[in-house]
Amino acid sequence: MIKCLRAWFKSKDNTPEPKRFSDHEINPGLYSKNAVKVIKDLSSAGFKAYLVGGAVRDALVGISPKDFDVATDAHPEQVKKIFRNSILIGRRFKLVHVRFGREIIEVATFRSGDQGSCFGKEKRLFGKKGLLLRDNIYGAIDDDVWRRDFTINSLYYDAINNQVLDYTGGMDDLKAKRVKVIGDPVARYKEDPVRMIRAIRYAAKLDFKIEKKTDSAIRAHKDLFENVSPDRVFVEIIKTFYGGFALKAFDKLAEYDFINLLFPKVYKIMTGKLKGYNYTDMLISRALYNTDIRYKSKKPLSTAFIFVVFLWPVLQHNLYKLSKADGAFINKVKQAIKETLKNHDGPISIPKGIAETCEHVWLLQFKLMYREDGKIQDVLDNPKFRMAYDFLVLRAQAGEEVYNLASWWNDFIAADDEKKSNMILSYTERAKSMRAKHDKPRNGHRRGKQKNRPEAAKN
Repeated sequence: MIKCLRAWFKSKDNTPEPKRFSDHEINPGLYSKNAVKVIKDLSSAGFKAYLVGGAVRDALVGISPKDFDVATDAHPEQVKKIFRNSILIGRRFKLVHVRFGREIIEVATFRSGDQGSCFGKEKRLFGKKGLLLRDNIYGAIDDDVWRRDFTINSLYYDAINNQVLDYTGGMDDLKAKRVKVIGDPVARYKEDPVRMIRAIRYAAKLDFKIEKKTDSAIRAHKDLFENVSPDRVFVEIIKTFYGGFALKAFDKLAEYDFINLLFPKVYKIMTGKLKGYNYTDMLISRALYNTDIRYKSKKPLSTAFIFVVFLWPVLQHNLYKLSKADGAFINKVKQAIKETLKNHDGPISIPKGIAETCEHVWLLQFKLMYREDGKIQDVLDNPKFRMAYDFLVLRAQAGEEVYNLASWWNDFIAADDEKKSNMILSYTERAKSMRAKHDKPRNGHRRGKQKNRPEAAKN
């Protein structure tokens, strides 16, 4: 205990005082009134509390913050007593979520950087490969700052005095447009390999460069990403592609060879190592471009759509492999879909609901070909029809030979009821004519129906 106390006091003596910035670009009006209320209430109760992380970083570079995290010296149980509208969450890190209607303010207690604690039984728990499994040792702000990932995320905003506290040089890195890990990059990536993809995401979002050592450690230790749980990878993918900078993020991930890591079969199709689809680059680029436009226009986004797009080339590859097999075409499609969702080979866990959406949208790509009276209503009644139509248009934009089909559906959606009926009737008559021609007897023998191709009129 004496040795532990001596080390603790020595660390306090060597901790530098933070730089305090009163002259900064933060507009307090950008911040959530509820987040400021949490800080003021904690302060009134005798605790220190600050806005920290992305909310401070974004405000300093002129981006309106979306999420608001509060760091405090109050322990989770103490925070919960102050706010009745709160719940305790987390095992790896204990946190408090303070709810204000639909808005959630996340409150975290300052954490210590020590391997163990002199003042309690909680310890930092590491896995065999250095992965941090539990980190519930509480400390002071000058402990907490060194536990954060990047210098630009380690800035604390004092809403009471309108000051920014900087312990790590984060303000300098913001001015230099630089993403830099706090501490030794390799050790920090071993603690949490997700930091590698976060560094890439911040560089894409802010149009920053990644600092040399931070950069080289990513390139040399991508294999650490294998230790990340598939659920966490899914969360990081959503954050990366649904923030208004998806196209930049994809290019940045490709630069660091993370597309191969996250979507290995997609990468092999893009590079020609797997056959069956020739439009991958354009399909993904158009989808990410459109996603960025929708985000900036504040239009709704489906988390499933990115997986509909990214795994479509894999589905086409699987369908290509089944092309010479016996059986009805639609059964081959269903088999290819099942294989795609089961064995996409990436480290991402796709939630059941998203997998089901992918299945519906993909099946509809083939059912959209059938526009005859009696069949078309089933397509229109499908709850995923609109997403399927949007994806069909995207495929046409990517260069697939579905332009006429997409154009027909575009006209149909815009038409009044009378015109819709005429379009269906016209298509139905044309389809019947084509089938009659197809089944016309040759040399006294009537041709049977071919099961390996869809019965649909030309686009």
